[in-house]
Parts: sequence; structure tokens; C-alpha cells
Amino acid sequence: MRRDALTLDLRNLALLAVPFGIRVANEALSWRRHVSLLGQARDIVRDADRSNLGLCIDSYHVLAHGAARRGGGGM
Repeated sequence: MRRDALTLDLRNLALLAVPFGIRVANEALSWRRHVSLLGQARDIVRDADRSNLGLCIDSYHVLAHGAARRGGGGM
């Protein structure tokens, strides 16, 4: 799936969540096929541009890519 499609899907999900007062979080999972780095997940959240859409940071998945050694996990 292309990044544009992921961004659109998350934007639409966030829009659907608004009437229910729900916040949506995007997380970079270390085994995820298209978004496995924190920086990728951050960019998608930024581009989706919804106030109820945020970034979930899980140290396990960040460190699974050796972010501590490389300096930031793609950020």
C-alpha cells in the first residue's frame, strides 16, 4: 500500500471517530510492512492533518530497529 493511501485511510478513520469523541493513534510496528519506522508513522500523521489523530510511540518497536544505535529510528 502506498503512503498516500495510508494517509488517506488514517484521515478518513479520524474523521469517522470525531462524532464519538475518539482519538486515533498511528504506531510504527517493527514488523509492519509499509510503516515500520517512527519517522514514517510521524510523517503520515502529519500529512493526515487531523486534530484527533496522533502518534503512538512504543519503545519496543523503536528499539527493534536499532534506533538507539542509529540515532532516532528514522526521525
